[in-house]
Amino acid sequence: MRPAGSPRASAARRHTAKILAPAVLLALLASGVSFGQTAPPDSAPVSRQEYNALKSEMEQMRKELAQVKKDRADQAAAGEAATRPNPPLSRGHNNLPKAPAVDPALVFKGGIALVFVVVLLVAFWIIKTLAGSGPAPAPARSSTPAASEISEAPQAAASSVSIVATEPVRIKVVRKADGVELFQGPLQAGERREYANVPLYLTASDLAAVEIEYKGKRYPTGHSGHDRIQFDFTAR
Repeated sequence: MRPAGSPRASAARRHTAKILAPAVLLALLASGVSFGQTAPPDSAPVSRQEYNALKSEMEQMRKELAQVKKDRADQAAAGEAATRPNPPLSRGHNNLPKAPAVDPALVFKGGIALVFVVVLLVAFWIIKTLAGSGPAPAPARSSTPAASEISEAPQAAASSVSIVATEPVRIKVVRKADGVELFQGPLQAGERREYANVPLYLTASDLAAVEIEYKGKRYPTGHSGHDRIQFDFTAR
């Protein structure tokens, strides 16, 4: 709102004064009040033309007064609207369908099932971890012992057999009963290997360069070249 001492307020007061003065005069003229008793002897009556001009001026003043009142009412309404708190916004209605209600019993059952599955997974993981953290199995022993480790202690003359090299040769000796390799490596001329008198497999780079000795007697293999033979002196 504008302050009371503003130019617009002063103009409004002046308009009000201009309107009120002719209005009083017009009211007196309309009511037929005689001014003869108080008017000076030489005053002349108001003509019709002056009356119409005065009436027109009063009508103009009424319009100006109505405009002033309207302006003040607008200013008061604007000031009241500026100081009035804004009403809370109402949430508009939408046309979206409402979500179906969820049964609490179903939610509870689903939660129990989920917890049960999690417990099973954790138990399975713990069992698997404990099973995997057991002692490591001992390394399997090689079924092919080194040539330096394969040698059987000689037994009685009747229960042992020897393989004698007549020339440099490479041999491999395997026990027939269990497939264990007893020796593999080179032999120099005159070198021998002695084993228990059991069925044996003999493989040589040249079978003509080896002989089998049993009870002090040597027996040729009867073969030559790279080949494998089986011999058994247990029945002799």
